[in-house]
Amino acid sequence: MSARDAFGLILRVLGLLGVLWGIFYLGSIVYWLLGTRVPGYTIYHYIAAAFLTLGVGLYLLRGAPHLVRFAFPEADAPKEAQENEHRT
Repeated sequence: MSARDAFGLILRVLGLLGVLWGIFYLGSIVYWLLGTRVPGYTIYHYIAAAFLTLGVGLYLLRGAPHLVRFAFPEADAPKEAQENEHRT
């Protein structure tokens, strides 16, 4: 397993945790609607937290290709160089 693969695996695990955390927030919305309220928090706080954590979690779960390319740019450089050579 290369460092790039390990990094991708770590991102996917963090994505799974983010999705689970987002589901927790969705459950908190149900509790809020049933009358269990925490002072200082509105339903909008829970909705924003749920969608934000679900969105980031799903992005990470899909492998976060932009983050992997940013962390390991040298792995993509030879492919781009080969494509440029074929164009000329």
